[in-house]
Parts: sequence; C-alpha cells; structure tokens
Amino acid sequence: KVTAGPRGTTGYGISVEDPDAPRGTWWHWIIANIPSNVTQLNEGASRGKNAIPGSVEGKNDFENLGYNGPMPPKGQNHHYHFKVVALSSPLKLKWGCTKEQYEAALKGNIIGQGELIGTYAH
Repeated sequence: KVTAGPRGTTGYGISVEDPDAPRGTWWHWIIANIPSNVTQLNEGASRGKNAIPGSVEGKNDFENLGYNGPMPPKGQNHHYHFKVVALSSPLKLKWGCTKEQYEAALKGNIIGQGELIGTYAH
C-alpha cells in the first residue's frame, strides 16, 4: 500500500521491466490510467475479473495483455524495475497498446514517480 500521489494526480501508470534480459530490456507489464484513489493492488489485479476498473493494460514482451512474472534463464540473477508514475491527465491509450505507445503517451504527463528494483534468480 502506498500514499496518494502529488496534488493534481489523475491516475497512475505502472511498468515492470527486466534490463538484464538476453535480448535487451524485457517488459513484463504495462498498465495505465489506474484511478487516483487506488493506493494498493491486490494479488491478481491484472486481467479478467480482477482488472482495475478504468485502467488499460498494454501488451508485454511475452505478447500477452497483463502481467507476466520473472523468468530469467536458470542460474542468472536479473533486476526487475517496478516503475510507478503519477499522471497529470489520463493517457490516450487502448487495451493492447505497445510499450512504445505507452512511453510516448507519458511524455509531458508525469508529475511524480517512484521505482522499486528487485532481483530474482532460480
């Protein structure tokens, strides 16, 4: 659970990226337009009956909508960047947007941000 974003926050965007992937940064999740009153995500908040009302999810690098978890090659430790941005206005994105469309829509709309980096290996 987190506190509310800065004054003027209309919603949030979240991305999860793995910069250690063999073919370059691998996107695990893109979600935008999470309502500003949402301060925590429940397990399974991505997709289906648990989708966050009002949000849109983009296509990740697994070619899926929603979140797909860490899957580094066996024996490798990867860093996972969980990035949260506070938005000044809703992003004009549709379900299934690309990471390029998400990044372009963010330009000029970020009024706050945070990042958590975790590691995972198996």
